[in-house]
Amino acid sequence: LKAAKGYASMAERRKQEAAKRKRQNARIARQELDKLVNKDHTVFMSPKLRKEIESLLRADFSEDLDAEAEAAIMESGDELQSLVVGMLGEIGFTPFQSRKAYASVTSSSSSGSRTNAVDDLVEECIQWLCIYLEEDQLPNGFDPRGRTLDIVVPGTLGGQAA
Repeated sequence: LKAAKGYASMAERRKQEAAKRKRQNARIARQELDKLVNKDHTVFMSPKLRKEIESLLRADFSEDLDAEAEAAIMESGDELQSLVVGMLGEIGFTPFQSRKAYASVTSSSSSGSRTNAVDDLVEECIQWLCIYLEEDQLPNGFDPRGRTLDIVVPGTLGGQAA
């Protein structure tokens, strides 16, 4: 004969329930420990230092394109570029921003864009856009003034001097 339940008496039932609670509590404790260990670090950066870092990252990019270069970016088009520009447009970037990023990424790529997967190209374009666009030009999901990134200035707390 086999019992329909996994226990024969109430004492055994309580023992199994206690073991189950113990396993659940151990799992919850592990998850909480992982959260504590993997916390994001607070970044302390002055506005002056931030501008210096931005200028270093953007050193090889001239923001002022001549009219001929802008027209070439707008006119140049192939199937891969259309696909990448469309995917970047769904994220929230303008077509001109997307084409400029695509042109920059494919021109700097030594192996050629044909060997890259579309997802790789889109990722490279997003990285390029995040570096070279001003914060107010980025789509809402990339805006660091929201909840995605907080910059803490030492000596201030909530906009008031500490």
